[in-house]
Amino acid sequence: MTEDGRRGLCPWIAKRGDIFVVLHGGKVPRLLRLGGPVGGVLRFVGECYVEGIMSGEIAADATGETELFELV
Repeated sequence: MTEDGRRGLCPWIAKRGDIFVVLHGGKVPRLLRLGGPVGGVLRFVGECYVEGIMSGEIAADATGETELFELV
């Protein structure tokens, strides 16, 4: 469940604190995890299904805020 109460399905290795993102131009949500040997690294956990955002709805709700990060 996301912080705003959306329910969905995610990989079995998901855990509390993982980061839920929709990458620019994408429709499928991704799950990322902060950590690793180098601080500040985001690692790909897997793809998710989340009710209400599987057909690009999240793009319509976007506030215009953008956060850039590098996937390893």
